[in-house]
Amino acid sequence: ACHTSGAATRHPHPLVAVSSNISNQVTNQGGGAGRSGHNGGSYGATGIRDSRMEQRQKSINLHMRLLLHTSSCVVDNCPSTNCRKMKSLLEHSKVCTTRSCQVCRRVHALLQIHARGCRLDLDQCPVLHCRSFREKMHMVRRQQSQMDQRRRAAMNAAFGR
Repeated sequence: ACHTSGAATRHPHPLVAVSSNISNQVTNQGGGAGRSGHNGGSYGATGIRDSRMEQRQKSINLHMRLLLHTSSCVVDNCPSTNCRKMKSLLEHSKVCTTRSCQVCRRVHALLQIHARGCRLDLDQCPVLHCRSFREKMHMVRRQQSQMDQRRRAAMNAAFGR
């Protein structure tokens, strides 16, 4: 069993050191030289979190590449099964009328992530709703900027600057 003590116990997986000291975890979150997870192969809580974040980022990058491929793929029987799956998910999101659909929420999140990072011209991107997401983000940024300007002006007027 994994939880037995003793040096002779063999483990089928690498051991993971987890700190129970909260102040040590807070200190190690800064990413400095003493960060656990980068000290000769033993992984602390931060190392595990970094690994999960790296895996998540890789997954997102793969999905973004797949989304871009799928959006421009015109082959009916594309040899990529992932392309066919993504096409069916995008098609589902076009016709679904349920606002709380889990599939639509995930597709929406992927489209939003794509739009945030898209550097193509608005008219050049083949991804579904990319233009509308980007226009909405631009509008929100403009509104936020206007609110910030009004807030600064009010503060300057209040303090006589």
